[in-house]
Amino acid sequence: MLILIVGITAFSRGHTVRGLGRSRKSIASDIASRLESFVEVESYYDTVTIQSAYHGVDAIICALRSVPELELDAQLLLLRAAERVGIRIFVSSTWNNDWTRTHLGDFEHYDAHISFKRQADLGSPINPIYIFTGTFAEYLFSFTCFPLVDKEDGSGKKIMYWESPYTKLDWTSVRDAAGFTLEILDDEGIKQGKGGCFSFRSGQTCVKDLADMYEKTKDDVVSTSGQSTVKCASAIV
Repeated sequence: MLILIVGITAFSRGHTVRGLGRSRKSIASDIASRLESFVEVESYYDTVTIQSAYHGVDAIICALRSVPELELDAQLLLLRAAERVGIRIFVSSTWNNDWTRTHLGDFEHYDAHISFKRQADLGSPINPIYIFTGTFAEYLFSFTCFPLVDKEDGSGKKIMYWESPYTKLDWTSVRDAAGFTLEILDDEGIKQGKGGCFSFRSGQTCVKDLADMYEKTKDDVVSTSGQSTVKCASAIV
């Protein structure tokens, strides 16, 4: 199977992989050397170059940055190009929490994903694949999740949380997410064009567990601090 990865930064296993992105220089040399080829595109509005990159491809994996212009505009252009050349396997750039139970405006971070799925449902012969993994483990302490903040009195650090420090949250490592994605592509139903939503997680954790783990590994005191409302908590469920 020849897989085109849009926005590629890494890959694994024995599939033949072609890359598509703005610059080959953004890829580590050991990864670039293993690619079947790499197609540079100035923007995702360059549909001629995109369509040429699709030649001979069996499946497309979108691994785009989490910005609305890419999650909606670019993915729709990539999807339409796939339709024109008859590609049936299209993995949407998701790997996040399950947003299928939310609506536009509930949590703006997912609005582009909801809009893309709705547009694909209404007017595409391709049934894209959406993968829900929870939060990437590598980003659990980042500013988008649970950043560690120095306490004003210098007595250690604190982690903000929603609703309860014991609320369970799904997490998945980047390596596991990549492996699970490739497992999906090996499914016979997927090869026949049966897309849909898939859920996977490496494990679960909560803010209290994160604080305890950080204390043990970094020898630093960490407290938890509730700052948000039930409405905010519901957005990440």
